Amino acid sequence: MKKNFIFIFILFVFLPICYSMNTGGIKGIVLNDATGKPIQDAKVTIKELDISQATDEKGQYLFNGLLVDFYTIRVEHPKYQTYERENVIITANKIRTEPPIRLKKGTASKTVIMVTDKRVVKICRSRGATAHNISSDKKTYFPPSSGGTRIPNAKPYDLTFYENYGVNPFVDTEDDTRSTFAVDIDTASYTKARDYINDGNIPEKDIIRTEEFINYFKYNYPSPKNGIFAITVSGSNSKFGKNCKLIKIGIKAKKISPQKRLPAILTFVIDVSGSMERDNRLGLVKRALRLLIGELKKDDKIGIVIYGSYGKVIMKHQTLEKKAEIINIIDSLTPGGSTYAEEGIKLGYELAAKEYKKGCINRVILCTDGVANVGNTDAESILKEIKKNKEKGITLSAIGFGMDNYNDVLLEKLGDKGDGHYAYVDTISEAKRIFVENLTGTLQVVARDVKIQVVFNPK
Repeated sequence: MKKNFIFIFILFVFLPICYSMNTGGIKGIVLNDATGKPIQDAKVTIKELDISQATDEKGQYLFNGLLVDFYTIRVEHPKYQTYERENVIITANKIRTEPPIRLKKGTASKTVIMVTDKRVVKICRSRGATAHNISSDKKTYFPPSSGGTRIPNAKPYDLTFYENYGVNPFVDTEDDTRSTFAVDIDTASYTKARDYINDGNIPEKDIIRTEEFINYFKYNYPSPKNGIFAITVSGSNSKFGKNCKLIKIGIKAKKISPQKRLPAILTFVIDVSGSMERDNRLGLVKRALRLLIGELKKDDKIGIVIYGSYGKVIMKHQTLEKKAEIINIIDSLTPGGSTYAEEGIKLGYELAAKEYKKGCINRVILCTDGVANVGNTDAESILKEIKKNKEKGITLSAIGFGMDNYNDVLLEKLGDKGDGHYAYVDTISEAKRIFVENLTGTLQVVARDVKIQVVFNPK
């Protein structure tokens, strides 16, 4: 009997390798600790290589073409305390952004704790934190410039966190005629991979989730004339193997015009921890939210929760009559401290529950790099709060920002289990796509927890 296999696979990407595989770079900024202003003409030295450069008028420095290794950065200026940061990691094929170096007067020592996958590299002090006798077994550490006492996902600071879900095996249709799967609407994998490429790097393999590449693009499927969904099926012979068919099943949901969208009660939960200063992450969050606010209607409401070292409600829900006030509050946010995501999300749901209204869109919108280091830091612990509120009708969208020190694992699971979605914003154009062009589709869903079952002819 001939065996028919079904492949659902769309995209191959071939990328030129433009960098030496064992070199990388580092960039950063030197600031006045008291005023936060950039320091020009500070001498920045890579001690092991005895190479130096002066910071520019924006306090910035950049070293490229460094061999993958651990280095010590030394910063000197006649008017400031000399600073050394040890065990700075250079990663292959990447220009890594170092947390800001803040110079101040005095003679106190100023070094940081770094932890590798297998061992503690250095035990020392960072921004007033007390050094501990720590080990990789206890997994206790202090991330540079942001505090915290927990390791995100039990992995070292400043890595990106992805999960490899593996590849489904081939199944003969004569053995099992049914294929059942959940409908996924996330797109973060595509934009995250694109960000790697735009930055001159090869994407990490575990970030690639094929369904999210497929989800990103528009296919112009016809809308349903009646009912909630329209289904479009096409197929052909496949070049991937003998006796194989390639089939594509497209599902188009009922389109809702912006004018007919339900009133939205939105609760922004914004990460303002120290890591959100890097790569202008919080700056991009602010610009993205300003775009979103510009698209909302008069009967929509907005509340704002922030979290760094602790969570805080900074604005109870307001209508768009207070639009200027809402934008001023968002613009005033500044990064600093460690990352207590669990408390921030909990407060966000509590605020959303107080304003909950049946017949409206009740949505929590989380904006973060996802790297928690205080309280529960893994997805499973935080998901308990989300599951409890999802049953009440409050959904969650997880919107990711940032490159290095980014937790895809947490955000992907939060968006999935929160009955919302997970997207990644790498540019203001992507923010516009999510919050302007696709706002109604982002907010108003026509069905939740959708499962699809395809039944194949066993012959």
